[in-house]
Amino acid sequence: MSSTCLSVPIEHLDYKFIQTCSDVKHLEQILRVLRSGQVGVYSHLIDFCEKHLEKLHPRSRELRKENPPNRGDDSINEDLQLWERSVRMKEAMLQQSLEFSDENNLPPMRKPHTLRINSSIEKIEKSCVPRSYRDWDRSLSLASSATVFNNRAQTQIKLKHWREALSDCESVLRLEPENIKALLRRSTVLSHLGQMLEAQETLRRVLEIEPHNTTAQELLKKTKCETGRRILIEEVEEVQEVAEEVLREPLELSGMEPLEILTKSLLSQTHLKEEKRRRSVRILEVEDEDDDDDDSPVVTR
Repeated sequence: MSSTCLSVPIEHLDYKFIQTCSDVKHLEQILRVLRSGQVGVYSHLIDFCEKHLEKLHPRSRELRKENPPNRGDDSINEDLQLWERSVRMKEAMLQQSLEFSDENNLPPMRKPHTLRINSSIEKIEKSCVPRSYRDWDRSLSLASSATVFNNRAQTQIKLKHWREALSDCESVLRLEPENIKALLRRSTVLSHLGQMLEAQETLRRVLEIEPHNTTAQELLKKTKCETGRRILIEEVEEVQEVAEEVLREPLELSGMEPLEILTKSLLSQTHLKEEKRRRSVRILEVEDEDDDDDDSPVVTR
């Protein structure tokens, strides 16, 4: 590159010339040429020129550098982030130490105290009434409403207090005769009390109000199955009673096998019990007379 294209001669771009030069303005021109890269990139020569210029004129414009303004908020935010990070680490370490803590590491005086506290807590948990039950009692003391009775009935069902639950359901139905929840809960309580027919009547009442209530339909099928199972038990017990009465009567059938004696006696006594069995079957047929799904009596032989 010719020296005419540069503001300074190319011979001046040398360590010896820069070191011996004392003209500040000429040194500034040399530094500008070196930084422009017109003659190539010489980082060491640029540093040498800057240091020599700084010795001659420390406040030269060519030595000034653009620095972003110093903001105190950045340092504050950094300190805050460091503090939050340290707090999280301490919390994690504390949580980990609690998870792996061992009661055997407690001092001797604290062990019995800890055991006493744990045993008292267990006794309280076993003996205390559920909070929801106390809340319903408190609400009823202030104002009686169907919702409060209904909610307390559900709590009584969970506690298996069937009589109290039935009373609460009746209270709801006195206030709201078509309350679906109260009717369903009443049928549940009646089925647990063994009153299957009343439970079926309650479920049929629900289906009259809401014909497509799947919960009522499923409960009705379940109660019908329970009723059929009770009929089977009654008939079996009745046949057993007949056999026991026959065996208790004196039999003058000498010379016969025991099995023949029992068979003949059962046949002779069947007509005495037939009327009683017919009456029981007739009653059971009347019980299932309202069933629209199945016209046949629910009798299992």
